[in-house]
Amino acid sequence: MKMAQRPTLQELVETVARMSARFSASGDPRVVDLMHYVSMLERRFEADLPDPRDQALAHASALMVVRAVAEQWQLE
Repeated sequence: MKMAQRPTLQELVETVARMSARFSASGDPRVVDLMHYVSMLERRFEADLPDPRDQALAHASALMVVRAVAEQWQLE
């Protein structure tokens, strides 16, 4: 079984930027509100995590939560 390739830091940063832009431009004000909290978390990640890769992964994780919540709201 072949292992998946580990994304580069640049790929992570680009993915986070794309996801952030998409959610920030959401027509759902609840999602835009969530992005305010993600922004606050991003500053915390930068302060607490010295490794840029860890920062990007943490930010991506927060964005995955936004995505999951937004998808749930669409089902309601």
